Parts: sequence; C-alpha cells; structure tokens
Amino acid sequence: KKANRSNITTTILLLATSMMYVLDSLGGGLLSSALAIIPSRVVEQFEFWRLITFPFAVHSISGLLSLLFTVYFLAPKLEKIFPKQLFPILLLLFVISQGLATTFFFPNEKMQFSGAFGLAFFIMSLTVFTQPRTRMTLWNSFRVRTVALVMILMALASSFTLVETITQNSHN
Repeated sequence: KKANRSNITTTILLLATSMMYVLDSLGGGLLSSALAIIPSRVVEQFEFWRLITFPFAVHSISGLLSLLFTVYFLAPKLEKIFPKQLFPILLLLFVISQGLATTFFFPNEKMQFSGAFGLAFFIMSLTVFTQPRTRMTLWNSFRVRTVALVMILMALASSFTLVETITQNSHN
C-alpha cells in the first residue's frame, strides 16, 4: 500500500506532462500559450494561474524528454524519503518561486516562458542534495551512484536541447 501512495506525485507528473504535450501538439501550441508564464500578463492582466501552470507548457520535445526522464528516474526515490506530502509541496513552492522570480525580474516581458527544464533541474538538485552518496537501482538490475545518474540526465537534457536547436536551425 505504501509503494502505491509514494508514487502518486510521480505518476501525476508523468501523465500530466505527457498529456499536455500531446494536447498542445494537436492544438497547434494553443495550450502552451495558455499555460506559459508571460510576465507582462501576470502583472497587467492578473493571470496568476500562469505562476503554477508554466512547467506544463512544454514547447519542445527536449523539454518533455528532460522532464519525463528526470521524473521517471528520480522522483520515486524523493517521494519515499520525504514525509507524506512534503515532496509535492516542495515542487509547488519551487514552481511558484520560479514563476514569481521570472515575473519580478522581467515584468514587462511579453515572451512566453515554460518551466519544464527548471522543474527537471530542481528535481535533479534535490536528489543530489538529499542523497549525495547513495546508489539507485535502475530496472531492478543496474546500480548507479545518484550523482552519476543526475549527471547523465543533465547530459541527456543538454543533448536533447542541442539536437533540437541544430534541427530547427537547419530548417530555417
């Protein structure tokens, strides 16, 4: 019973992020536009929901894959080490803080910001800080140091972004 409860946040993040990306792709980017943080709209039009929804405004496959891999490999471990609802509360507080900081520093900005990479890096950092010397078992067979896994995930995220950037620039 505890194993099921402890992975609720992971499951919700995986499903919500995947679903938002698919719906956004089918809708031509309209969903991302509605969820992304646009600081000028938060300030001038009081669109405060954007402070919470922007991590789900996944504009790119690189952002999607980075967040999905990070959540899949690291979030279940974090859910087990934090008391009952602390992990989702930490995620929510981070997202709101990131949204407020973006709005505070760029109040007149009309550009859209999404938070998938920020959320992924927060989960990676939290994992390293809470479990710097532990090993994780992947797929019930591979034992990997947590720090090494985080470095691999960061390299993957950077690679996804690089490939996507090169691909986009070659089409222009």
